[in-house]
Amino acid sequence: MREIKFRGKRLDNGEWIYGPYSEFEHNEDKSHKHYVIIVAPLLEDPTLPILYEVNPETVGQFTGFEYKNGRKIYEGDYCRLINSGGWTGYGVVQFVDGCFELLFKEPLWDSSLRCYRQQDYLKCWIVNCAIEIIGNIHDNPELLDS
Repeated sequence: MREIKFRGKRLDNGEWIYGPYSEFEHNEDKSHKHYVIIVAPLLEDPTLPILYEVNPETVGQFTGFEYKNGRKIYEGDYCRLINSGGWTGYGVVQFVDGCFELLFKEPLWDSSLRCYRQQDYLKCWIVNCAIEIIGNIHDNPELLDS
């Protein structure tokens, strides 16, 4: 079965937190708050979930894929890509139309289609090419400009 989990940056201290994600509407002001939930052993009840409020702009889903050393790949990760021909490019992991894709910084020439592509399926790169996470769009926004 597929592991479904998320990450988000906590509002109270800016640290990343990993686990199930939920959004709640608060009755008082109808505002929406976003949480990543963990179950941590507490003295009173070892199964009591703890909700950490997170910045909704930083929430990203685990893709189900890992690269070297078992590092999990999430939406918003910025990757270095190397294909078998030696081409090196860069892309951001995103979720589009029910699929995890890479949005290339520079379009990739597809000789079979005889055109440039701006996106490709993440799974193709995981299986057939070298991929390395070099940061993410939240902690390293400068990578998008370089």
